[in-house]
Amino acid sequence: MEDENDCISSDEEDQLDFLLGEEFGEDDDAELYSPPNVDTLSSQDTCSSQSSQSISDPLERHIYWKDDNTEDNGNVDLRTTPFKPTRQPGFQTTNFTRRQLQHLKTPLHFLNLFMTVEFLTTLCIATNHQANYLINTGKYSSYTDNGVWEAVTTDELLRFFGIIIYMSVVKLSALEKYWSTNVLYDHCPVNDVMTKKRFQAILCFIQVTSPGDIDKGQDCLEFK
Repeated sequence: MEDENDCISSDEEDQLDFLLGEEFGEDDDAELYSPPNVDTLSSQDTCSSQSSQSISDPLERHIYWKDDNTEDNGNVDLRTTPFKPTRQPGFQTTNFTRRQLQHLKTPLHFLNLFMTVEFLTTLCIATNHQANYLINTGKYSSYTDNGVWEAVTTDELLRFFGIIIYMSVVKLSALEKYWSTNVLYDHCPVNDVMTKKRFQAILCFIQVTSPGDIDKGQDCLEFK
């Protein structure tokens, strides 16, 4: 039975014990306490309101209310799990030699860390196989030169991705306007890098895996 002279109720005292235990790292695996009635925090006398004001911030930081309709899927609640990366955020230089770091001077140098020759070669092979496969089945013949597909190269793929990056920065209302001859679009360099027909052809056929290497019985989104 609660003492009439107590400044806080038993429910609030349980909450405070829980918060203090969490602050000092006690029993990290313990089940989160769920108070029976949230209204008790706002229904106290003057002394109680002063106490509840002092613990309002910890409650907001640590307690997330759930009801009976909340499904427990076993996933960790990211709101209650602090983000503690094992390494400092940002570009990691530990795997590079001093000579390699000295050559990282331009944005293109950093792009080449991801667009490696091996990666671009794999894309070229898969894209050319995909193009020949679809063209031989009678599709997208308009992208051929006299019925023959012109194989894409690694240099051409770099220019293709450069256009994609440029389009993500300079946004126009329609794709055709990047190749427009209107004086309003004279500043756009895309037409000097690649023709619109060739860009659309690569965009249509680009592939990561050759059609013959795709296992259609396997879920593509399944992680091993």
